[in-house]
Amino acid sequence: MGDDQNDGGDADAKDDTPALSADEGKTPADRKAQADFFVKLAQQALARGDAVAAASNFNKAREFNPRDADAVAGLGEVAMQQGYFEDAAVHLQAAARMAPRSARVHMLHGRALLGAGHAKQAAAAFKRALKLKPDFPAAREGYDQAAALGG
Repeated sequence: MGDDQNDGGDADAKDDTPALSADEGKTPADRKAQADFFVKLAQQALARGDAVAAASNFNKAREFNPRDADAVAGLGEVAMQQGYFEDAAVHLQAAARMAPRSARVHMLHGRALLGAGHAKQAAAAFKRALKLKPDFPAAREGYDQAAALGG
């Protein structure tokens, strides 16, 4: 019967050392690399039309880098793909603040605003994109659409 009793040996000892979180001990470069990895996965899912996987991976990227403009913009793209233009505009406005020199983000913000029925604001976003990248057909087309709608 002595074999069935716990004699306090190491096999049953509880380790009181706190476990490291997934982020503890990682350098900023490690966190950026992890965020970039999940952004790429999310962009692939978005290209396939898998909004759920895309949103999940963009959110995972933000866990590693909350200020990742590509991840925030990606959440805006997911919202647009689902027809939630107001939500998309919020995400893309935040992304534009994080990456003010990104013509692509300003163009996407313009698309979201246009989809939400905000032609004047959309025209301004497309204009910012064109100022950064004058030869940007998607921004030019968006600006022309917004202007035709009174923007």
